[in-house]
Parts: sequence; structure tokens; C-alpha cells
Amino acid sequence: MRRMLVTACFIIGALVSLRSAWAGADNGTLDLYFIDVEGGAATLLVTPQGESVLIDSGYPGNDDRDAKRIHRVATQVADLKRIDHYVTTHWHLDHYGGIAALSKMMPVGDFWDRGIPDKLAEDAEFPKRIALYRETSKGRSKTLKAGDTLPLKTSGDAKRPSVKLQVVVASGEVINPRSQQGLPNPECKQHQPKDPDPTDNAQSLGFLLSFGDFQFLDLGDLTWNVEHKLVCPVNRLGRVDLLMVTHHGLNLSNNPVVAHTVQPRVAVICNGPHKGAHPDVVADLRAVSSLEAVYQLHRNLDSGPEQNTAREFIANMEEKCEGQFVRASVDPAGKSYTLRIGVDGMPREYESR
Repeated sequence: MRRMLVTACFIIGALVSLRSAWAGADNGTLDLYFIDVEGGAATLLVTPQGESVLIDSGYPGNDDRDAKRIHRVATQVADLKRIDHYVTTHWHLDHYGGIAALSKMMPVGDFWDRGIPDKLAEDAEFPKRIALYRETSKGRSKTLKAGDTLPLKTSGDAKRPSVKLQVVVASGEVINPRSQQGLPNPECKQHQPKDPDPTDNAQSLGFLLSFGDFQFLDLGDLTWNVEHKLVCPVNRLGRVDLLMVTHHGLNLSNNPVVAHTVQPRVAVICNGPHKGAHPDVVADLRAVSSLEAVYQLHRNLDSGPEQNTAREFIANMEEKCEGQFVRASVDPAGKSYTLRIGVDGMPREYESR
């Protein structure tokens, strides 16, 4: 009996250790989870201090599918008890629709957005939908502007980097050039303007996350002409290591000038089986000389194999799926980062610049 108890304790301890190994607060890593919400967006950041930021929350409905997927990753994988900061990039339902249900599953702290408009031309149901958001946030959401940073905890250790999450674009306004930037960008000559975008996509929040040498760029659903303003006539972003491909990989966005300017090593497309990962965007990414890997949350079922990324970089191959996620984990010094699909996927390591 004693041997059985010792064995059981050993197994339980091993499981606890394995669970803890996924939580950034326990091992000093910065963790990013790209959660499958079937063509919406939900990106969970967990800092080395254990502080959490959820950027967008997927769709409502479908038996709270998206909220449940976020909750599962947050609680079972990232070992979180609450979401400290929730950010809505813009007012399309695939980005904020899941937060009401999620807030009933776990506590949510501060709410951030670009400001709430009175109406939305492309969504006749917006007044009703935004009323639920106001109720969920208890009317205390805070407005973010270009240049703002989220108030995240610092490392408290001069030898360890702190996470900085800065707004680089909000409501069509872009951040001032970073101090080391300012020279004319030669990539701008390939820009071909499109008709102005009147939708809320063009008003989307976009973020640059910094952690030591590591840089991550998320521009929400920002569209073509406003993307251009971020890197032309001068580069306001510098170079990045990891790029979340804008707007699910749709070709209304993803001005190729951006990727060629910021020169990512790895890109993640948060697409659905019939939404995003557009062949033109995939082709443009393949032309970026710095890229070593492109991950997709879904195989684009409307494209052939040659128009998707390689099989080993696709989280969900079929339309009916369990909603596998992609995880990036940045080492405590910010010098390198590892990506894998789900909990058991093959880890692939990349160096930060």
C-alpha cells in the first residue's frame, strides 16, 4: 500500500510539474496562444509575472464555442484563474462577440478598446450588441490611442526584461517613428493604394509587443492603406520576430510593404477553414526573405495544398475539429522563442534579433 501511495504521489507531482511548465509565471517565459475561433480572433498573452492579456474573443453563439475554447486554454494550459486585461481591437463581432460568455466563466479585469462609436454602418445590430458589451464591462472600458502602453507589471529585476505592449495604431492614427527609425523606407515604392476602407477594420487597434530582443506585431484587422501609413514614408515599427498576419490573412489587408519592411522570422495566420489565408497573401509571405515559417490555424479548404503552408505548420486540417491552438513561448531573456501546435506538437526554436 505504501508503495502504491508513493507511486501515486510521484505521478501527481509529475503532472503538476508538467502543467506548471506551460505557465509563464513559473518558468520566466512569455507565452502567446493563438486560439482557434474559426476565423475570428483571440490571442492570449501571459507574461513572466503571470499577468494575462486577451486580445479579442471570437464569435458569440455556437453553444459558446469560442468562449469555451479560450477558457480551456486559459485555465487548463496557461493555468490562469482570471484574465487581467481584455482588449477589443475593433467592433466586428468575430473579435468581441465571445467576451460576454467568457466573463461568466472566469473573472475579467480591465477592459480596453479604441472607444465605442454610437453606430456602425456595416452592422445594423450594433446598438444591441454593444449594449451587451457595456453590460459585460460594467461601463468601465478604457480608450486606447496610438502611443499608449498597457500598464503591465515589470520584472522588478534589472537583469531580466519586462514586457511592453504598445499601441502603434488606433482609429486610423499611427504612432510617431521610433527613435532609431526615420530614414525613407525603400520598400514603399511597391505600394499600390486601394480605395479607402469605410468599415471599422480601418479603425482597428494594433500592437507591438517587446520583451528583450523579441518583438511581436499584431495589427488586428487593419486594412491596406492604414497599414501603409505605419511603414511609409518611414518605418515606424522597426523589425519584428513574430508577425500575426493581419485580418486573418485576407487580401483586403496585408499590404506586402509591411511584411517586407518588418522582416519577421515567423508568421501566424489566424484563419478559418473558409476564411482567410488568401492565396495572394500566402504567396506574398513566401516572398519575404526573412521568413522561416508560416503557421496557419486552419487549412484553407478553398485552396490547394500549394496555396497553404506546409502540413506540419497547420493546426487544424479539417472543418470539423477540436480547435487546436498555436503557442509561442519566449525564453526568459527574450533571446529566442519556440513555436508548437497544441500541447504535444513538435517544438521549433527561432532566434530573436
